[in-house]
Amino acid sequence: MSNRPIPAELDPNQHRLRFDGADYQPARDDVRLTGQIQRVWAYMSDGHWRTLKEIARATGDPEASVSAQLRHLRKEKFGSWTVDREHISHGLYKYRLLSPEGLSIRGGYSNLRRMVTR
Repeated sequence: MSNRPIPAELDPNQHRLRFDGADYQPARDDVRLTGQIQRVWAYMSDGHWRTLKEIARATGDPEASVSAQLRHLRKEKFGSWTVDREHISHGLYKYRLLSPEGLSIRGGYSNLRRMVTR
């Protein structure tokens, strides 16, 4: 996992994370979903390509949850991250996370940090 600081958009102390969905219940789901999105971001912030299975194995989260959190990371309210997807074979894809500007985060997130004032 990355030692980079969690971006403001994913830090509940700086910004209220607003998950949603038909079965979403804040009291039941906020802590779990916040942990998932932070773990996925931390693991993927090195810009390396990985499959859902690799991400799930590293974070301890189910593949379906990893996939959902990658989709969330693309949303403006979670930072508008670039999540690239590349087909490997037979319906298998690999993913990588880039900054909202499409740059590798490897050099350290602090250079790219955007302050959220919402």
